[in-house]
Amino acid sequence: MKTNMIRANPQDLHAKNLVVIYDVLLDIEEGRQLDPERIVFALLPKIVRFAELMPADSIGLRDNYWEARWKAIKYLERIGVVRNVIPHEGNHRWETYVEVSAHSSEFPIFYAEIEREYKRRTAPAAISTRQSSPTSAGNKVFVVHGRDLRLRDGMFTFLRSISLDPIEWIEAVAMTGKSAPLHRRNLGRCVLECAGCCGAAYR
Repeated sequence: MKTNMIRANPQDLHAKNLVVIYDVLLDIEEGRQLDPERIVFALLPKIVRFAELMPADSIGLRDNYWEARWKAIKYLERIGVVRNVIPHEGNHRWETYVEVSAHSSEFPIFYAEIEREYKRRTAPAAISTRQSSPTSAGNKVFVVHGRDLRLRDGMFTFLRSISLDPIEWIEAVAMTGKSAPLHRRNLGRCVLECAGCCGAAYR
């Protein structure tokens, strides 16, 4: 499959994009192990691996999760990691299943790259080092932002231009050490730990 799209460096992917791409890749890898010729998986899985992708169950959040996974699949198709993407619609869009073929050489490489980057960002040792570093603690900021990624990107670029290091939500989640960080107590712990390692917080 020929493609003109340059594959993004995993280190350059925004936190949510990295997680949703990894989420889809895990589904494809699971299917590839059992039947590499026909990989089929739910576009909206019954079990959500990463709480930050659907922190609560509502119509809007289901739609957002559904759309994010579909965009990730189409991205993987554009860069040649998967091909022959066929959606099989059910009675409702949430019941859609997707059939794909994984590129025999490109998929394992990209899957390993994304997995490596995800583990690097969420590694307890890396987070512990960042929290305990007295020289850099004052340079870190925990950014809370809405859905306008253009404004979010501009804020992150600005903060980095003045030598500040914005903390991604995925890193804040990893600080809790919990699989469901949006539980009241876990979220409180997340905010407190971020406040302990950050010099400021922006919204």
